[in-house]
Amino acid sequence: MKILGAIIASGLVLVAGSYTGNQANALNTNSTIRVTSVVTNEKRSNNDLLVAKKLLDKFGSTIGNAYQVCTTVAKGGIFGNGVDQCLTTYNFPKGKITAQGTRHTRDSYTFIVTGGSRRYNGAGGTVTGFINGLSPRRENLTFYLTTK
Repeated sequence: MKILGAIIASGLVLVAGSYTGNQANALNTNSTIRVTSVVTNEKRSNNDLLVAKKLLDKFGSTIGNAYQVCTTVAKGGIFGNGVDQCLTTYNFPKGKITAQGTRHTRDSYTFIVTGGSRRYNGAGGTVTGFINGLSPRRENLTFYLTTK
């Protein structure tokens, strides 16, 4: 069984794992990444919410960005304020991570990691977000990455 690894060193987000041969840029061990996202732009268009975010390390330095599209798929009744279906791409220095899922609130959510590129090629797992500030909106994000 592969060991879960978490490394945040020198303020940069790193993924634990060994990289060899043709898989030099591929994720080949389970890993955890923790970052803060800050909303930099938000626009509503009909049922869609378009969001741009910057990703920060533990020292507050920008290490990437994210783009998210959320579509309201249900509203009212048993759905309360609504249910959004969201697609997100997180851009890190060593590759991209894609995720999607539904959320009932923007205060907290968990999306499924659907894949990645370069260092995160073949990634699965989840990303969980918890709000930690408003104006601008800030979220603590934790990526629990697994190999497929």
